[in-house]
Amino acid sequence: MESYGLKEEQLDEAGSLWTPEQIKNKTIPAMFEGMAELFHKLKPIKMARLSI
Repeated sequence: MESYGLKEEQLDEAGSLWTPEQIKNKTIPAMFEGMAELFHKLKPIKMARLSI
C-alpha cells in the first residue's frame, strides 16, 4: 500500500478484481531443476497432509 500510495479500500477493490483473473489463469509454472527427480525419490515415503 505504501509503495503505490493506495488506501486500504483501494487495495480491497484491487484484490477483488485480481482473484477471478488468478482463478482463470491455468498456466503451469516450471518446476525447479531437480524437483521431478526429488518427487520420484520421495514417492515410497509415507506422508500425511494436515488440514487446519
